[in-house]
Amino acid sequence: MLKGIDKVATGDEIVQNLKAIVAEYFEDRFDNTVISFGNAGSRVLRNVTPFEVGKTNFHAVKLEVPETRRGRKDRSAEKKTMKVSKTGYFRVELAETSGKGKPVSTNLNGNPTPFKINEIHVSHDQFSSSPELLASQIFNNMPRSSSFILVSGFGGEFAQAMHIAFSTLLKKRKIAHINVVIKPSAVEDDRRRIADRGIIALARTSGQVKVYDNEEMVSREKLFTSFDTMNEYEKVNQVISRNLHFYSMALSETAGVIRKSFLEE
Repeated sequence: MLKGIDKVATGDEIVQNLKAIVAEYFEDRFDNTVISFGNAGSRVLRNVTPFEVGKTNFHAVKLEVPETRRGRKDRSAEKKTMKVSKTGYFRVELAETSGKGKPVSTNLNGNPTPFKINEIHVSHDQFSSSPELLASQIFNNMPRSSSFILVSGFGGEFAQAMHIAFSTLLKKRKIAHINVVIKPSAVEDDRRRIADRGIIALARTSGQVKVYDNEEMVSREKLFTSFDTMNEYEKVNQVISRNLHFYSMALSETAGVIRKSFLEE
């Protein structure tokens, strides 16, 4: 026995202490966090129906629109925004709530969503200086979560780079996550090639990538007008959003199995 130690914890006490630590760990975290990067990913989140399993947190990370390109509506909306509590590094636009505290965010059809989507706006200078640093800052200012789902449309400058940087960060920290990527159709030849390179890079660093290829999912025979085109792509978004529910279920159930194995006798 070590000098100065009057009492050595019993095996049962050690087990109970460990269970308390594990319980606090999971209690302090969302079961899952869904993050979209860029406009395409954000449109997917706007189609999500309420998740029935576990506690899920939603964020949409967007590139800030330059002041010269903002309309009067955008400038007035700034009055409703709120800075992140830990840092002024970026701007967080919180979903409005009703008097009863219920979220009243709206989806693309103007209908209220039954959950809150926090929009994180970052400047082009912040992004271009270091996507990796920006990903770290965003992660450090989010509520804790046991797992993540990342959703983005690849083929552009912002969403693809941020998605890869955030996924790499989660991989280094050994945090479970699923990558969901939307690939442009063949008519966007340059963007499609860029997306292919990004998907390969993401697969190398983070493993499996769930790819939704617009070339395969959008019916060309139905694209007569711009309205038809919008409707077809919206159908793809709805398919992806429904699948997010199943991905979240799988991650939440995995967390539940781990929690149960620690906490039960």
